[in-house]
Amino acid sequence: MTKNQNTSPNVKKIQFIFFGRLDKEKWIEILLHVRKRLIIENQSGQNTLLQQSQFLVFGDGAYRDEIMQLAKQTDHINYFGFKPREQLQRYIAASDYTLMPSLFLETFWLTALESLSLGVPVVGFKKGGITPFILEWLAIGDYAWATQEDQLYHCLKELITKTDTTTQQQQCEQASTLAFRYTAQKRIKNFHTLIQTDKKPKKILFISDYSTIIAGVGTYIAWVRHLLESHHYTTHLYGCKVPLGKRNKLIRKLLLPSIAFNLWAALRIKYLIKKEKPDIIWRHSTARWIGRLPLFMTSTFQGKQRITYHELGYFHPYAAKVQEQAQLPQRSIDEYLKAGKPTNVVKNIAIRCRFFFHSLMRKQLKKNIDKHFVPSTFMLSIVNKRLGPTNKGKVILLEHYLREK
Repeated sequence: MTKNQNTSPNVKKIQFIFFGRLDKEKWIEILLHVRKRLIIENQSGQNTLLQQSQFLVFGDGAYRDEIMQLAKQTDHINYFGFKPREQLQRYIAASDYTLMPSLFLETFWLTALESLSLGVPVVGFKKGGITPFILEWLAIGDYAWATQEDQLYHCLKELITKTDTTTQQQQCEQASTLAFRYTAQKRIKNFHTLIQTDKKPKKILFISDYSTIIAGVGTYIAWVRHLLESHHYTTHLYGCKVPLGKRNKLIRKLLLPSIAFNLWAALRIKYLIKKEKPDIIWRHSTARWIGRLPLFMTSTFQGKQRITYHELGYFHPYAAKVQEQAQLPQRSIDEYLKAGKPTNVVKNIAIRCRFFFHSLMRKQLKKNIDKHFVPSTFMLSIVNKRLGPTNKGKVILLEHYLREK
């Protein structure tokens, strides 16, 4: 499979690809609106942008059915659902650009790194953890005078109508150069240093809200375990198999009280500690499901405890709605309510509960965790500020990496 495989003798098509969760926080709806706009313009004869482009979508989530319906309306959109990594990589490598239109303040983005490693540049909003992966002329936000939908539309229009072979080659070379910074060989040295204890650790217990590999955090944990095990560490994972799409949101709401009183998870983790006898407990995003109680019950653990902050859920009532760093509230209940913007009594109570749960978790994190890892530079100040001066020097940059084929 080669780039522009769909190109006809008359029309050179620019092939775009989106892969990941098809949920609102990834702003897939903006992408859908733009594609619908191109279909309408093509039908009315305004332009041929649709005919000059091909749009491939991979993944699953709340917008799956809408994408499937859109794909039936035109041959210029193809939906493939979820595919194994090896198959997906072939489609990525055959594409010209990877689209990542998320406005959500991402802490990191493994899919962007995956694309760059295959020589395919990323088009997206240059903010948060994705900032290093967006080349200057591929930043959607450069069209600051327009709405977010118009910004994406004009960015795609520029790429479809003005991209030439020489420019594409330069972009591909720069993409590969960026990805080289995040190889497994470069990361294993950091792991050896940062997880070191008084004695050489042999066993590591991973704890996470997400164990499903289709999700970003679950994928990262799987890659880290694979890397560490290849260097003679023993790892074990306690996590939740979180569903995607609408089921995810429903279950999250039903299980909100478990954040404070998840006794089953606490007992299960305590049992695993007794059974596996780990040297290190390494937490990954436990603010949504597992909660505080397991953290409290491991306060007497004799080994070292680490945590990686993959998301902003410890610092905001609705992390998926954070688009700018300035939207993160301070540590008061009033700031939390202002950030959550409750529209009724029920939501007001829910935000107050989240504030209470997150406050308890942060106190326990400050007490139990000896090293706090963040995947992106911009998060250093966020975590340092929320943890306070007593944890100075404990917040460390540990960027994600790309697993080898």
